[in-house]
Amino acid sequence: MLDYIHLNPVRAGLVAPGRGQSVRDFPWSSVASGYALPARRRAPWLVCEAGLEAYGFRDDTDGRRRFVERLDRRAEEEARTRCGIVEAPADGDGRMSHLRRGWYWGSQAFGEKLLTLVSKANASAPKGRSYRGALAQKAHDEKTAEEIVREGLIESGLRESELEALPGSDARKVQIARAVRAQTTVSMGWIAERLRMRSAANVSQILKRTPIA
Repeated sequence: MLDYIHLNPVRAGLVAPGRGQSVRDFPWSSVASGYALPARRRAPWLVCEAGLEAYGFRDDTDGRRRFVERLDRRAEEEARTRCGIVEAPADGDGRMSHLRRGWYWGSQAFGEKLLTLVSKANASAPKGRSYRGALAQKAHDEKTAEEIVREGLIESGLRESELEALPGSDARKVQIARAVRAQTTVSMGWIAERLRMRSAANVSQILKRTPIA
């Protein structure tokens, strides 16, 4: 179930692993806002320890990285329309097993009633709170990422004007990119643009093949 939920953005086409994107690039996922972050930066109600433990990972930097990498591998290896879906029993109702045809368990009549209730609730619910909250979180992470970049440039002895001429594989750029990736949920695209590393796919490949110092 965890994989099914976390790979929703891949099946919906909102994240494209084939172009170097990661499941944590989708900011409204509990991967980006929870499993990829240290415990002190997660919402107190988001219990990620149990999810990590279910796959044999510890709640530390290495364990969280391996959790995300495992999801990314599954996203790359499986077709987008099947990513995270478990086959239903041959004699069972698909809705009661892998949820492929809906998000409810029960008879067709129950499903139709539930969908009607949900539609009415959506029509009357106030709009915008979740969206505004997500935007605020994104702005906060971008501010944090910018601070990390500036500190990294100072520590590395680099000037802003030098970034354009340096290759994306420059060890100092890679070190800063890795720090931003580990401590925030900004996208690979943000990192690529800020550090002049060509593209999100390029950043992803460089971080994968460059060992951690």
